[in-house]
Amino acid sequence: MSTLSSQRTGRDVPAVNAWASFQRLCRYIREYRLQLVALFVLLALCITCDLVMPLVIESAINAIRFGRGLSVDFRGLTFSLSMLLLLAVLNTAFGCAQEILCVKITQNMAKKLREEAFNSLTRSSVSDFESLRRGDLMSRLTNDVQLAAGTFTESFRELLSAAVVVAGCTAIMFVKCADLAVVSVGAAVVSVLLTGFLSGMLLPFFIQRQASLGSMNAHVEESLKTFRSCLLGGRIEENQRRMDERSLQFYRDSIRACRLEFIMGPLMLLLGNATYLLTLIYGLKLWSAGTITIGAIQAFLLYSRQFMEPLSSIGENLARAQNALAAAERVFAVIDRDPETKTIGAAAERRSAGISLPEENRAKNLGLCFENVRFAYHRNQPVLQGIQLAVGRGKRLALVGKTGVGKTTLTNLLLLFYPDYSGNVFLAGQEIRHMDPASVRRQIAVVSQEPQMVNGTLYENLTYGCDMVTTEEVNRLVALLGLDRLVARLPEGLDTVLCCNGEEMSQGEMQLVCLGRAILRKTPVLILDEATSSLDPDTEQAIRRGMELAMQGRTCLIIAHRLSSVRDADAIAVLNDGVVEEYGSHRELMAIGGVYSRLYHTQFLGKEI
Repeated sequence: MSTLSSQRTGRDVPAVNAWASFQRLCRYIREYRLQLVALFVLLALCITCDLVMPLVIESAINAIRFGRGLSVDFRGLTFSLSMLLLLAVLNTAFGCAQEILCVKITQNMAKKLREEAFNSLTRSSVSDFESLRRGDLMSRLTNDVQLAAGTFTESFRELLSAAVVVAGCTAIMFVKCADLAVVSVGAAVVSVLLTGFLSGMLLPFFIQRQASLGSMNAHVEESLKTFRSCLLGGRIEENQRRMDERSLQFYRDSIRACRLEFIMGPLMLLLGNATYLLTLIYGLKLWSAGTITIGAIQAFLLYSRQFMEPLSSIGENLARAQNALAAAERVFAVIDRDPETKTIGAAAERRSAGISLPEENRAKNLGLCFENVRFAYHRNQPVLQGIQLAVGRGKRLALVGKTGVGKTTLTNLLLLFYPDYSGNVFLAGQEIRHMDPASVRRQIAVVSQEPQMVNGTLYENLTYGCDMVTTEEVNRLVALLGLDRLVARLPEGLDTVLCCNGEEMSQGEMQLVCLGRAILRKTPVLILDEATSSLDPDTEQAIRRGMELAMQGRTCLIIAHRLSSVRDADAIAVLNDGVVEEYGSHRELMAIGGVYSRLYHTQFLGKEI
């Protein structure tokens, strides 16, 4: 698995294999071979026009003869000027077509990078996904993708154009006058050496700048998400201080990177002007000796300028290419994340050896079975320490206990969100790590404490993840859950488009929608994780019938702090410090007079025994 840069501070910069990133980006470009061929043809035509123009200008100047009197070859001058105009028009047309093709290749490449990165994320395990900060992740999928595709393609084209122009100008200059060519080539060698030296210093600065940008974006996203909590907790000033720190760090990293990036262009321009001046002085000396013509000097000056312009831009384009490679490395770190199936397979291989399986008949008769399950989110901090639980098909098991004892963790393991546990978790007689994760989750419906809504209509939210559901079933369910009042209130009823945060509904109504979704999925296993925590007592009582309907014939795991919702469970497990402290029916646990009994009397009688 690729290691991502530090998500919290942005200061730890990973080593980057620029050559490997370059090769990978080239593989993306190669998918657009025909467009690349067309781009190269247009590029060659543009360069040809540029290289021919100085020769036409030379011909135009030589049409004017200086001697004792001024004489002009009007026919030759007219032809040269006409050719010059034609070359300018063709050069503009070829350049426009080239830009359009380049943009198309860039956007196709960015689209593919973005899709691969997003697909990789959606196939990551929950534990792996949670290691990322959302703001930094957004920065990778937007800024870094566009920078990697756009800057790399543009720099690649500019560097290729520069190489061809330099080669063409050099050949023509040596053919026309080897002495003048030596002056330009000598200056070019110095320029290339300086460019290569400076470009090698740039990459770490660009990597650091992108990491700082990701850290700043992550803090912005976090601040927007927790804005209300920030106001209520009086954390505005602290939040602003942290933002100032990250903004200042990004500013400093950007200044350091840009300082080196922008010094290269002026430096190359200075060398170009020096070369231009030397060419003019030496050319005039050769003209006075009768070796070359005035037109040839002018052509040579133009070639010298054409020769030095690409060299001066080589430094800038190399710097931009380094920036693109740094961004590409961050995108590839997301793309290269191990898929969930690989993570689960590796966990199953590590943990299965040496663990006894329950008797086959027993496993087949059970809906769910947790056998000696141990798990820790972090090393040396175990959450579950040898859980032994079994739930018969169609039976209900309630999990109760203080916050943080591992109730929700058990359901997360059952959903294969965290496959790296010790022991075994069986679903209908099969160890879930040896099953397809999608197959496991298709058999389980979850109503969690936090209602999960999606951008879409109320109908789409009710049927989200549900197969083969009819409108009649949805309408019956709406009436059963008491959602008909919500439907009547919304402007377009079931077809009203809702926001993902459910601004149009109360918290209780959103929870009712999630419960309805779980009912419509008709899965053999149902998990109710504090499903009534967002409901007032009247609403809770109103949906009891819906919950009873949802649980009929299903194997149910019920997690609740309100013990009124677990009294009718077939069995109740009281968890404490990662182990099952008490187990039995409501009546049996009340008779024991232990933890469950004390919790029950505290809630319903207002006192402890």
